[in-house]
Amino acid sequence: MNMKANRKFIKFIILTIFGISFLLPAVEGLGDALASLTLIDFSQGYNIDLAPKRAVNATITDTGALHVETDMSQSHPGIVLKAPNGKWDLSKYREVSVSVKNVGTNKGTLCCRLDDYPEVRKKGALRSGCLSLESNTSGVIRIPLINATHLKKSIQFIGMRQNPLDTLDFDPSKVEKIVFYNLFTPVPKQKHAFEVSSIQAEGIFEPFSPANAENFFPMIDEFGQYIHKEWATKIHTVDELLAWITEEKKDLLAHPGATDRNKYGGWSKGPKLKATGFFRVEKYKEKWWLVDPEGRLFWSNGINVINTGEDTPVTDREYYFAELPDESSPFAKLYRWRSGTPSDYYQRYNQIKTYNFMTANLMRKYGKNWQQNFTDRTFQRLHSWGINTVGNWSSPEMYSRREMPYVKTIAHKAKIIQSPWNPKVKIYDVFDPSFRSGLAKSLAREIGKSANDPWCIGYFVDNEPKLGDKIDTATVETYFRIIREEIKKIAPNQLYLGCRFLNYNDRIIQAAAKYCDVISFNIYKYNVEKSPLPVDIDMPVIIGEFHFGTLDSGMFWEGLKKAIDQKHRGEQYARYMYSALQNPNYIGAHWFQYWDEPTTGRFDGENGQVGFIDTCDTPYSEFIESVRQVGHAMYNYRMFANSKTSSLYGLERVEDLHVKSLIVVPKREK
Repeated sequence: MNMKANRKFIKFIILTIFGISFLLPAVEGLGDALASLTLIDFSQGYNIDLAPKRAVNATITDTGALHVETDMSQSHPGIVLKAPNGKWDLSKYREVSVSVKNVGTNKGTLCCRLDDYPEVRKKGALRSGCLSLESNTSGVIRIPLINATHLKKSIQFIGMRQNPLDTLDFDPSKVEKIVFYNLFTPVPKQKHAFEVSSIQAEGIFEPFSPANAENFFPMIDEFGQYIHKEWATKIHTVDELLAWITEEKKDLLAHPGATDRNKYGGWSKGPKLKATGFFRVEKYKEKWWLVDPEGRLFWSNGINVINTGEDTPVTDREYYFAELPDESSPFAKLYRWRSGTPSDYYQRYNQIKTYNFMTANLMRKYGKNWQQNFTDRTFQRLHSWGINTVGNWSSPEMYSRREMPYVKTIAHKAKIIQSPWNPKVKIYDVFDPSFRSGLAKSLAREIGKSANDPWCIGYFVDNEPKLGDKIDTATVETYFRIIREEIKKIAPNQLYLGCRFLNYNDRIIQAAAKYCDVISFNIYKYNVEKSPLPVDIDMPVIIGEFHFGTLDSGMFWEGLKKAIDQKHRGEQYARYMYSALQNPNYIGAHWFQYWDEPTTGRFDGENGQVGFIDTCDTPYSEFIESVRQVGHAMYNYRMFANSKTSSLYGLERVEDLHVKSLIVVPKREK
């Protein structure tokens, strides 16, 4: 089985990257053979001046094409073309095709979205397509018109952030406009120019399968995959699952890992600083770094939640699944009873039954010693990919191997009170003795484990705490001070990495800066060029979470930041990481998470395609290509690349280093 050949077997154009939008007028002429329908004929006196625009100049060329130029005057450049008679009826067609040419000097991505009748639906249901083009090249954006409105009305889903019909709730008989818009680069830094020569509805509509609600369930197979869709790496048999072991082994042997690392993953070919036997932070040549136990510069490139998979609720959803093990099966031990789930539907239950398809697949794939074999394979992958840190919430097996540096989170219990500054927010009572004693109790469990372990970089305490904008400076400083004091009592050699801020203000960050060794933020953006620190603070920062996801592999939710497909997902990853490496404050960034979330949702309903590997333990190879390039080039890039030195390499953009991998670097000072 050829992995790359299989990869090319199926590809859908979905979602959006850089763009504009418009809708097009209908033309008569549907015959028995269902001739193509031209939606707008720009050569027939189309008045482009009436089209709503934003940061776009649009004209009609002498050859009858729409010429669109974007500028950098505003965010989200775009143009909207409305159906001349109010709507197009495209219900008989399979897709809309848009023929485009990049006539600008920069590589760009054009996205096109069809809008039907309006407001009451999720954004994900809009039909869209995107195409990346080099300068002076042409292509066709294809927008599928598949819909499942007939099922949407009769099927109710529970326990999932997004379900398989959310993206199919689209009525092609009521298309009102076509939109080209800018999603992935909302603040453009380059001008782009495209020509649209043809916009047509084509092909014969293929009804969504299954045709009725009675045939929709079961929708999940024995491997935890969506039944009603095919994709390149979908597993159909245990033999196919086993075949990936050999196929991936070839890839890992061909890519053994970066050659400029010491045993901790520090930069062995870089400068040597003071070695303390533990991780610390230091500002070196105007940039903050971690320094590993041997005194080598270290930038933390990590992945969160490296474990044997997550369970999904089955209570009240047994009919979703084609095959659940009976009590005599060896897989029956993967059932568990979970309490306290925050999922809206399951809050009515004290306990719910769950099942772990991911662990079941590991048992099938790796045999009797599946856990050891999976852990071995995981470390092979991490080294091969250029990853050097085991991130938050990973399994004890990953920490205890002492094969890769790691970070840990400290969970603790304390008295909770209603915030006096915001009645909707509950906070720790940091002045109650239980706050300090709860921390001390949790940290004591790390004695003989992570505490004073050279491989442990440090601790996060709490995750995205809701402190509230109006919390007073005494309270917030007490919070960080007590945590620091308790960490340093038990683990004086580990770093206090903060609380992984999501919501914050300058005053809260200033309080944290007094007590944290490193300030942490979970930053879900498309780049992190701008530091989250106030201007008066110069400290090391670590990114606790980020990710990008897509819908090309049988999943229903893209996560918090979207990509078109796996290749584009890799490009987004590279752009994000290079922007972090270029910023002098960042000392690391950790991806959330190793696995995709369960197809039918984890304990709280999240079911994002956010993993390096899928439900069947198969890595996303196109995505991994970008991960490797970043991981292997990161130390050279961190040391030498900035806005001034980019021109030294003949590079116009940070992302260009992704292609060139910084093979040549300036001579270092001795």
